[in-house]
Amino acid sequence: MAEQEQSSFGCPDCVVKLGGAAITRKDAFETLDEITLGKVVEHVRRLRKEKPKYKLILIHGAGSFGHFQAKKHGVQGGDLKDQAVVSGFAQTRVSVTKLNHAVVEALVQQGIPAVSISPLSFYSNGSDGVDGPRTELVKGLLENGFVPVIHGDAVLQSGSKSM
Repeated sequence: MAEQEQSSFGCPDCVVKLGGAAITRKDAFETLDEITLGKVVEHVRRLRKEKPKYKLILIHGAGSFGHFQAKKHGVQGGDLKDQAVVSGFAQTRVSVTKLNHAVVEALVQQGIPAVSISPLSFYSNGSDGVDGPRTELVKGLLENGFVPVIHGDAVLQSGSKSM
């Protein structure tokens, strides 16, 4: 009963975090581990078949996508007045969204209504720490039967002066 009451408010029944190193080959630039991803997708497909109303959020790290670019250009804590940081931020975002696209596409191909959510679009990072997510988007997706897929990302700090 408590599980049903929670779910009616858009709360997930389960949050699954996939480490980026688990679904990629972290030592090889932008290399997906398709076998492991396939196993994960199959587990999610079976869960959705057994429990179609189960509210699941999938979160995955970046692994070999994004880390190379972010490190090369000093993105973490970088100053947005530095064009190398700005360029690196953009390159990092392209890379992490490539991986996210591959994950979401694999889920959708198996009939799972997965929808990508970029933390950049819904997460606020304060100058002295994390302010937190704006959860309405995630709740709305859950309430309508979707599986939100959130990925490792670069986010701006409040005031957009640094990352």
